[in-house]
Amino acid sequence: YYVYVQAQNYCEKKINSGKREYIQRLFSIYLIMLEKKLLIKNGYMDHHVYKNIAANGLFLKKYDWTYEFLNSYKRKIHPEQQENAYTYNMAKYHYEKEEYRQSMKLIQQVDFPNWRYHLGAKFMLLRIYFELGDEDGLSYLVQALKVYLHRHKEIPKYQSKIHTNMMRFTQKMLQLKQSSSYLKKAEINNRL
Repeated sequence: YYVYVQAQNYCEKKINSGKREYIQRLFSIYLIMLEKKLLIKNGYMDHHVYKNIAANGLFLKKYDWTYEFLNSYKRKIHPEQQENAYTYNMAKYHYEKEEYRQSMKLIQQVDFPNWRYHLGAKFMLLRIYFELGDEDGLSYLVQALKVYLHRHKEIPKYQSKIHTNMMRFTQKMLQLKQSSSYLKKAEINNRL
């Protein structure tokens, strides 16, 4: 077990340093660990592990595999987190497949147990509003997120800064996207 965990941590460190080729290696490690049933402790899989495996599969565009995984392992998540973890990850699945309306419906059903899930879901919603060109929805969500980030002091400052920057850039990109029909490319590049 510990050898696989070390290999997993090594891959995650490489991925976080920008080496995307390690994503496939990490996925292979997850497959081995699933096959050997190493990710089930006391009858349950940790909901964060469930989320990480699904995110890895989606990044690699293994949609059928991820869908099957989410449904097959749903009952392996502790009952207290099961519906939330499943619903959140299915929302992400539909988002990655560009099924934005279905993703939005699911996001609205997620109860946010902590700030990580809350921000993950809200930023998925932010990207959906961007993709749909919904400037009003995006603006409302940005204001709500600013308040949330200000009130929740347990969120690390670097995380807060990353999310604040993403909100700002997403708003700017939506404005440019909507004005791209009448702006020249040079002017769009200057606004970036």
